[in-house]
Amino acid sequence: MRQDFPEGNAIDPETGFPLCALCERPVPPNAKQSLHHLVPKLRGGKGGPVVLVHQICGLR
Repeated sequence: MRQDFPEGNAIDPETGFPLCALCERPVPPNAKQSLHHLVPKLRGGKGGPVVLVHQICGLR
């Protein structure tokens, strides 16, 4: 099971992959992905918590 993702992500029980924090679908290792700051960097979230999201979801 993959464990190299942020703690804030839920895990899909069927695949073991982390769930995208925005669309709630699994993020497989081969999918384009990015880390999303929960607090915007411009508002002091630079060193704060992040979650894994699909790259396309993070652009919304």
